[in-house]
Amino acid sequence: MEYNILTMLFIVYIYRIFRLVLVIFTSSYFLGIIWLIFVRDWKIIDTDVDENRPDFYTAFNIGEKPEVMQLVIVWYFAITTLASVGYGDFTP
Repeated sequence: MEYNILTMLFIVYIYRIFRLVLVIFTSSYFLGIIWLIFVRDWKIIDTDVDENRPDFYTAFNIGEKPEVMQLVIVWYFAITTLASVGYGDFTP
């Protein structure tokens, strides 16, 4: 009987971890989409940026790639940012 309770608890904790990972991936994906729309449509330009050092969006020609590829890139950087906060990384 005790083995069944431990098995059930194990399954519940695995389900909770899976649910948490799914929520993190989904929320970061949609936040990335919102940020991409915000940057692309409102053309946010920082006037204090050095001309010799372009920003990420223009350096890698994100605007010229297909929209699906743009969303994958945004999702990758959102997940990388969530995973590396506090490690001192400047770029993913």
